[in-house]
Amino acid sequence: SPYYSVPIAVSGGIGPYLWFQGSPGFPAGLAMEGGTGVISGFPGASGTYTFVLGVMDSSGSRLDGGLVSGAAQQEKRFTILVQ
Repeated sequence: SPYYSVPIAVSGGIGPYLWFQGSPGFPAGLAMEGGTGVISGFPGASGTYTFVLGVMDSSGSRLDGGLVSGAAQQEKRFTILVQ
């Protein structure tokens, strides 16, 4: 599989942000850099994968992962297609 790299963005809250992976996690070969929100790596197998991300701002408030505004108190579920 080709190299995969995508940043996840968030708005609202007070930076810097700390990203974390929920459950279910990423497919084999992909990982997230908690300080940047970039998901990258070489996926191990093709398929459609659902995973959960969360983010915490520097004040300790949890925000939704992915292009959100305001301070929500939950994680966000994402789906990616690896070809």
